[in-house]
Amino acid sequence: MKKILLLLLFSNVMLLAQKPIIIQSKLTAATVYINGAELTHDFEVNLPSGKSEIIVKNIANNINESTLRFQLPPNITILSSRFTKENLHENGTAENSVEIKKIKDSINIVTIELEKNKNYILVQQKTIAMLEANQNQAGANTNTIVTELVKLVDYYQTKRLELENNLYLAFKKEEMLNNKKNLLNAQLQNNASQDSKIAQGKLILLVNNESANLATFNVSYITPFATWKPNYDIKIDNIKEPLKLFYKANVSQQTGIDWKKIKLTLSSNTPNVKNEMPKLNSEHLQYDVVNVAATRF
Repeated sequence: MKKILLLLLFSNVMLLAQKPIIIQSKLTAATVYINGAELTHDFEVNLPSGKSEIIVKNIANNINESTLRFQLPPNITILSSRFTKENLHENGTAENSVEIKKIKDSINIVTIELEKNKNYILVQQKTIAMLEANQNQAGANTNTIVTELVKLVDYYQTKRLELENNLYLAFKKEEMLNNKKNLLNAQLQNNASQDSKIAQGKLILLVNNESANLATFNVSYITPFATWKPNYDIKIDNIKEPLKLFYKANVSQQTGIDWKKIKLTLSSNTPNVKNEMPKLNSEHLQYDVVNVAATRF
């Protein structure tokens, strides 16, 4: 018994140590109802033998998990599945996208440079103030020798010019860094708004494979973020000919997935989103034994 428990524990540890397999699914079909739609995705994945974790991307932003249906090879078993909208990295933990993380890191670096430049400007300004105070004190001293005063003036001019140039360059650097930070913030907001428009939904599957192979998966589910409404156009060529009726449909969806080049079906039915097994109540039949002899006349 202990050996079995140790074996199970070891297999779970090995599974946690493995990186999940990240796959981009492809939307192939959509059946749109008056309220909601059934979406179908396909994806292929190279699976090793044993247990694997698969992160399936490009899933609608909102789904009814109870309607998840999978078609897969007979040698593969799905042990568990769950839906999430978290940003997942290779290790399966929540994390910002790589692009957004790079922008945030750049903003932090620019912010640090701005603080350092601010301190540099402050030191230069205080040095100029101290130089001004020393010059005023030296000018007020009537016992100062002319040659020493000339040297002091030369030093003051040279040092003051150096400090002023340093300040000029520091202010220019501050302006450049502020512009760079503003551009990075604008880029960050743009990326965040773009991310909100694309599909954030993902499926995390834990599967067991009997033998290593390339497996094709098919997954379908119901999402509430789609609808369609019938629309009609009436055309009359002349009053002597019958009316021409053109059937149209206004289809809208906010799933976050691109619906281009898919098989689209419109249905006026109501999708079955519960998929619960009906509860059947048992019925007990009773019968009476009739005494035939007693009923004879």
